[in-house]
Amino acid sequence: MSRRPLGLRALQALGSAAVLWGLVACSDDTADLSKWMNEQRQQARANVAPPPAPLVFRPIAYSGALQHDPYDPNRLAPTEDRARDEEAAQRQLLPPLERYPVEAMVLVGTLERAGKRWAMLKMQDGLFYVGVGDRLGVHKGRVSRITENEISVLEPVKDALGNPTTRNSVLTLKETTP
Repeated sequence: MSRRPLGLRALQALGSAAVLWGLVACSDDTADLSKWMNEQRQQARANVAPPPAPLVFRPIAYSGALQHDPYDPNRLAPTEDRARDEEAAQRQLLPPLERYPVEAMVLVGTLERAGKRWAMLKMQDGLFYVGVGDRLGVHKGRVSRITENEISVLEPVKDALGNPTTRNSVLTLKETTP
């Protein structure tokens, strides 16, 4: 217990007594407040609209013959659009030389270094160097031969009957005059 000066304790006791006396004096004069509250309750009108009537639920019978079967495996089969989108997404994951068909590539030059011949191809994504054995085109073809004026690409494809065959695509250097 801390020691406070005697004057401070007397002042605190006097303040507490004044507050208590004020509360006791106010407690007798609430009759006019109660009367006013009762008048206000009688005059108050509630302007609340009644809630709307609930909607009637009419169930619809499920007719399996007229609806699609949600468990039909053919519904989950890829559509043409979905297959095309998936193919485009897969193409973006491929290296640039395998994203486009060989027919969309242009041979712009060849060079030979250390006994190995290289071809420079121009495509939508830029210029690329290829050597013999490199993959090229959407059919996973391989460069089979590079000469001064052309390159040959062997591509595994399917013929009209769906049988696997090999197609030899040749890209020729386009001569331009200055």
